[in-house]
Amino acid sequence: MPTDPKWRVIARKSGQPLPCVIAVFNLMMVNASGNAEQRGTLSGWDDEDAGAALDMDAADVEAIRTAMQGKVLDDDRLTGWSKRQPKREDGTAAQRKQAWKEREAAKNGAEQRSGTHRNASGTASERSGTHRNAPETETETETDIPFSNENGPAAVDPSKIMFDAGVALLAQSGKAESTARAWLAKARKAHGAEAVIAAIGAAKREGAIDPISFMEASLRARGRTHSGELSFTGPC
Repeated sequence: MPTDPKWRVIARKSGQPLPCVIAVFNLMMVNASGNAEQRGTLSGWDDEDAGAALDMDAADVEAIRTAMQGKVLDDDRLTGWSKRQPKREDGTAAQRKQAWKEREAAKNGAEQRSGTHRNASGTASERSGTHRNAPETETETETDIPFSNENGPAAVDPSKIMFDAGVALLAQSGKAESTARAWLAKARKAHGAEAVIAAIGAAKREGAIDPISFMEASLRARGRTHSGELSFTGPC
């Protein structure tokens, strides 16, 4: 995305730096993805609010938005939105969750029938599934949701989900684990684990090239910045 020549065309037409053009478009993608009625279309976009989120003047944001018309915008619609949506976006969230459950059930059933339990030692108690503290299948060891050590129901830990998913995402963009964890800790302190999880999901869906910048813009758009720990500083 950052090397696409159209951004330089837009930068020249608007008279704004290239990083600012890309930052504005990232914020537009966050806005369009949160449009409940028509995803891919800007919802309640305001140049002044966008400028405040990116430390830019409203007039500069307006100049960029105007220069984007015919390139990446058709009025308020992001022109390339539909063709870039993966198949997992089809259907409702409930339908996707149900399909995932069915796939996991089929996988677990196949593993049980073939005797591929990862941590079974061959004792009768393990073969009967009475060991509660050790994961019985590869699926359980890879899940994002931790299980309690008691014999009761699973306990969801939002912070663990946030760190596991966030570190994995940032590692794909070349960030060291220590760097990823430090940023995630700051984000959790400023916005809460649930908000950061939502930002991670948005970055994964949109295939963000720079996940940290994308997630910072997403979190600002939610209007939950507490004290500026994640303030965006740049050339704009």
